[in-house]
Amino acid sequence: MSYLSNDSGDGADVMVQTSSDGGTSFGAPLAVNARPGQDRSQWFPSLATSDRNGRALVFYYDQGVADSGDLTQTSYAFSDDGGQSWSAPRRLSPGTFRAGAGNDGSQPNLGDYIQGVVNRRGDFLGAYAITRAVGFRDGQPGFRMTVPEPAVTTASVAQQAPITTVDFQGATASELGGHSDANGFLDPGETALVSLAIRNNVTNPMSARSIRRVAALVESRTPGARLISPATVFPPLAPGETKGSLFPVVLALDPGFVAGQDVALGIRVLSGNGLATDLEATVHTGTPLATVLVDESFDGVDPGALPVGWRAVHGAGANTVPWTTSGSFCGSSSNAAFHINADDGVTPADQARWERLVGPTVTVPADTAWAEVEFDVCTDTEDNPSFNVQAFDGLFLRVFDGTLGDSPRSVLVEAIAEDFTTGSSSGYPKHLPRGDNPAYFQDMSVWAGDSAGPQHVKMRLPGLNGTTVQLRFEYTQDDSFTCASVRPGHACGVSVDNVKLTAFRAR
Repeated sequence: MSYLSNDSGDGADVMVQTSSDGGTSFGAPLAVNARPGQDRSQWFPSLATSDRNGRALVFYYDQGVADSGDLTQTSYAFSDDGGQSWSAPRRLSPGTFRAGAGNDGSQPNLGDYIQGVVNRRGDFLGAYAITRAVGFRDGQPGFRMTVPEPAVTTASVAQQAPITTVDFQGATASELGGHSDANGFLDPGETALVSLAIRNNVTNPMSARSIRRVAALVESRTPGARLISPATVFPPLAPGETKGSLFPVVLALDPGFVAGQDVALGIRVLSGNGLATDLEATVHTGTPLATVLVDESFDGVDPGALPVGWRAVHGAGANTVPWTTSGSFCGSSSNAAFHINADDGVTPADQARWERLVGPTVTVPADTAWAEVEFDVCTDTEDNPSFNVQAFDGLFLRVFDGTLGDSPRSVLVEAIAEDFTTGSSSGYPKHLPRGDNPAYFQDMSVWAGDSAGPQHVKMRLPGLNGTTVQLRFEYTQDDSFTCASVRPGHACGVSVDNVKLTAFRAR
């Protein structure tokens, strides 16, 4: 049998136990995922066996591919000795993906339906849900985005073999001297050096191996972008170790390349440890020309008041506690938008609520290549220290689409965001559990917990060109405890400051 365990506190690991007496007793549990206790959640394992050779395969969703949990893939591992030992996990999905892509409402439910089977040839077939990158107007003029989507991927018997156990950790592009204008951005007709970083991602003692000889071949999947020098090599990689390429590959853009378009790179990593692993990377292009649409520090009003164009709107709950501003929360002397995390002396049933801070309505220029949102966030809310990502009260951001002819809808930024960072980490730091209170935004990724001071948030949003939008900061809390209940003496709440929405076109 297979199941999940959070005994290590890292979210969840995939465990397998075997029985030789029809389930009367079971052997010791074995963790089969790549880095037990050292990564983010794995979930929904599906176990199948082969009539052909007795091989057992376990298949699951896997957020361990990125330390931040910002990326997901489906992974599988196999056993040929009745579950006593397991191979190193490898990716089944065609690539990594953002589980929140296309999630334009609460409860994304990605993966509620997952199944793995083995056919008579011994091929493994996994059925699951997958996402792809979408822009802000995906699905318009409807009310829903078009992802997630169902997927079925086959791993043939030949593919079920030892593999090069690496994942992608980053790509850095820098202009090549003498072949560019040296302004720090890759423009049409220019050439860049692209350095890559990979990790030997398996530390599970049962399947971890050092990789001594590692090479990579890189190809462009974007017309008008080509690799002049496509090969590189890496130093030896011990289990868990991340290292950069010993020399960069060389990427050239044709003179007619459209500035601002991303270059998609395919990276095939080869080693003597097994089959090649295919990874992906993205390189941004174009010199950005900025138009600032929103720029708010909240310092132009007295504490307690909101600036012109900003509104506090009650979303749900019997008790209304509006957003205000504060000049003292988070150890700051500057004013910031603020919402308290407290029970306010009401009954638990009335404590659950959802409160919105709505920014001014702006129109994004039609020639915008991408938009960026930046702000400083500070949180001190109830979380669960036994689960490194679980919180109960928190803050998230949506962008409202009020474009004429579009269906009015609020889109979660995680549905479309690229390069989404909070401080030094990717994406949101926490996640809310499910709940049955209609006044509570359940099952959401959020800024929450103790942020230990202001954290700078920055995200790149595609597809806003020509739209009319509002930023909507959403605070929600459940009907049980608050920060004051679990961390007495803390000044509990959330704040947002120095909000900027900028539209970029590229030359």
